Amino acid sequence: MNVVTKNSKVTIEYSLCRLGTNKRADDGKVFESTFVVGKEEVMPLIEDAVMGRRAGEVITLEIMGSDIFGPYDESKVIPIPMDRLDADESLKAGDFFHFRDAENRIHPFRVKKIENNMVWADFNHPLGDEKFLLNLLIKKVEQR
Repeated sequence: MNVVTKNSKVTIEYSLCRLGTNKRADDGKVFESTFVVGKEEVMPLIEDAVMGRRAGEVITLEIMGSDIFGPYDESKVIPIPMDRLDADESLKAGDFFHFRDAENRIHPFRVKKIENNMVWADFNHPLGDEKFLLNLLIKKVEQR
């Protein structure tokens, strides 16, 4: 049976669960991905996890949302005048809301704070500070 090494073509099945729950993220979907180890086609932590493993092995990793969705970026916290939002006075810090741009696209955000008729909208991914369990099944390993 083939062992995963650099340049191996690996097919995995994976799912993501929020730590402390049995609920899968993404509505319970299981995803499949094929990549070549060393080509940076997946997150380095996945390549590291499969290295030296064989088809049929199951791996569970505890990871931070920032590993998936990117690090927190202060530049994504933007003040928006309250009158530019279709919101009532009940909007408060921690609420999720949305901003509609000039092209009528909707951009979800979390309210960081409200100050002087300005909403400080945090456009960072809302799960970036959560912990997850990444469940991997190595389905196939091919040497190239």
